[in-house]
Order: sequence, then C-alpha cells, then structure tokens
Amino acid sequence: MNKILHPSKHGKDLYTSERFFQVRVLLLVLLICASFPAMTGCQDKKKGSQDIMETVPTLTTAVDTEASPEPIPEPKKPFVIKHGWEFPTVSFVAANIRKMEKRPVDGVAIRMDDKLSEKVMRTEPVSYEQFAKNLAPLANLNSPTLKHNFIIVFATPAGNIFDDGWDVVAQNFGNLAKAAKEVGVDGIFFDIEEYFGESLVYPTNCGEDKTVEEARSKMRERGRQIMDAMRAEWSDVRFLSTHGPYLSDSATFQYLRDNGMYLNDVAWANVLNTSLLVGMMQSAYGTEATFIDGGEVYEARTLEHFQAVKYWQKEGMAKNSEVIPDDFRSVWSEALSSSFGIYDDCSDMDVDVWKSTIINALKTADDYIWLYSERYDWWNEVNCWPDTPLPEEWEDATREALQTARNN
Repeated sequence: MNKILHPSKHGKDLYTSERFFQVRVLLLVLLICASFPAMTGCQDKKKGSQDIMETVPTLTTAVDTEASPEPIPEPKKPFVIKHGWEFPTVSFVAANIRKMEKRPVDGVAIRMDDKLSEKVMRTEPVSYEQFAKNLAPLANLNSPTLKHNFIIVFATPAGNIFDDGWDVVAQNFGNLAKAAKEVGVDGIFFDIEEYFGESLVYPTNCGEDKTVEEARSKMRERGRQIMDAMRAEWSDVRFLSTHGPYLSDSATFQYLRDNGMYLNDVAWANVLNTSLLVGMMQSAYGTEATFIDGGEVYEARTLEHFQAVKYWQKEGMAKNSEVIPDDFRSVWSEALSSSFGIYDDCSDMDVDVWKSTIINALKTADDYIWLYSERYDWWNEVNCWPDTPLPEEWEDATREALQTARNN
C-alpha cells in the first residue's frame, strides 16, 4: 500500500509530535523575516525551514519519471504456438526473449537444456529439483506477448509397459509438471513420434505373450497414471500431443482421404499410441486439466478441411473407432480440445497458402494451433538447422493471418 496516499498511524502522530511543533516555530520565523527583509539571517532561516519541510510526508500522488509501457491486450483464442526443428532451449529463450517476442505468435514450444526433454519418458528418475533448476530461467520472462509457452517432451524408450519402470516414467512427468507450473508456462507439449527408439510399439514394448487388447488396456492404465501424476502437482495442466488418438485407427486415414486429405495409413505402426492418450483423457476428463489433440494433419488447407478434421477429432472417432472404450464414447467430445499443426515445408506451401491455412485453422480450433517450421529459422540460433532466416514476407503473412482471424 502506498503510504503517501494512505497515511499510517505513525503519520497521524506527526501532528502532535515535537517535530511538528518545531516546524510551526520555523514558519513563524519565516513570517517575521518576510515582514523585515533587512533582518540578517532571514534567507538562511528560510532555507532551514525548507529543509525540514521536505522531510515531512505530504498528501500528494507520486509520478513516475518514465512512462510505463502500454499493456498489450490478451489475444482471443485460439492461441498460436511456435514449434519447429530449431527447438529453442530454455537458456536460449531466457537470453533472447526480447527479440523473440517480436514474432507474431503467442507462445513457444521450449526444449529443456541438457537433453532433459528426452529423459522424461524413461525409466531413469529425474527429480523435481533437476527440472526446477533447468526451468528456473523462465520464471521472470515477463514477456508482454509470449505468454503461452509449453515445455517439450519427446516420446522415448521406457521399456516394457508391464514393468515397474513405467512407475518412474509417471513420477518424472509429475516432477516436471510441478516445476513447469512454478515458472508459469501453459503446459506440456508432447511429441509422440518415436525419434529415439521404440516407445509405444506392439509387441516390442509389451512382451510377446500379450494380446493386443491386453496391451491396449495396460497402455490406457499407464496413460491414466501419467496424467494422474501431473494433475497431482498441477491441477489445471494442459497436455498437447502432436498427434491425437486418431493415429492408431485406420478409419481415420480413410475418412481424411474421403475429405480430400491424403495421408498414409500408419495405424499398423502405432497400435498403442491411442491407448496411451485415451488413458490420459480418462484421467483429465471432469477435472481442471485439459487434453489437447494436436491435429498433426499437415494436409489440411481449407476451412472445410479443418472442420472435417475437428469433426473426426471430437465426434467421428467416438462413433466409428474400435480403439475407444465403449464407456468413454458418450463423453469423448468433451474430453479433448481440438488443435491443428501447420507445416511450412509441404510441397504446395508458399506464403499465400501459409497465410490462408493459418486463418482457416484459427477459425476452427478450440484453444491452440501450432506452427511447425523446417524451411525457415525463426530465432537465428547459432549452428542450427534450418539456417535460412524467416523471410519478412512470411512474418508479415503470419501477422496478417492472426489479425484477420481475430478481427472476424
């Protein structure tokens, strides 16, 4: 509370203090000096009176010598998250935030230093203290624009899902959630593609003696366990998976083809992915937590495309998919948030298509969309790929797309 504007009880005591009596005496002297200008020492007495008066609090409003920057209004949803092969690390973001926040996005997917993003989903423990130390530089960014950041976690080998090592995986996610919440990011950005080795493969990651349904049931249990651990530390955690539960179902790819988006059917290679994510959704449903289907369907371009993808994410799967438990179908649409990824290096992607695709995605998604780059470097990192700086026309197109979508 400002004591100048709100005098304390000590301020009130001043009026009965000895010091105030002295001030009154000096004021009387001033009046006398003013009446007799030739009296010696009157100017010194006046200066002495000013010195004393300057130490007495006055009921005035303090004015800053520098104008405070105008606050930037919070953009309306969906928020735009920048992802890409030039994964900026925590230390890079902390050192370059003032330059980064000039880009027309609302947040960044941030990779942890010391390869911690690759160690969360493993059977070796990572303590809360390790995560907290790693993420600490993000605590005081105070960016007026990059307010919706996520911490990247990669799918990595964690062994047999029936083994106790997955208890460690869940604890690692819980420890990360606690540390991430404390630095004020929006959530966890989970790249479910297995760049580092088999993580969710049947039968490799569940033993040769298990049926597909036994493996899927166990995988759902592991998903619930992981989300439970995160919610225990961060009740309203947001968890975005690049691919959503659709990845394990061949019906998805037929549906997309029927709607003009031609993706290879890779369900056969992703038997357990949906089950992990469904388990997370089951844990999050009815709580403050949010599960976000990232919608990595890079073929979507038109408004009709994105509307079709969203329909499948939120309704079509529940009606047609064999990998969703029957008792979860009725609440499926409420259990996930629809998001989309947009890729800058598709064969047909030019600056105009980039702009229109962002506009259409923003008109359709629920809470977030994310921009994935392999053609251009947004952040000018050293020894980074891609090494072609983001052209000004692409940055302008991105900014114009956000303004267009949000003004309509």
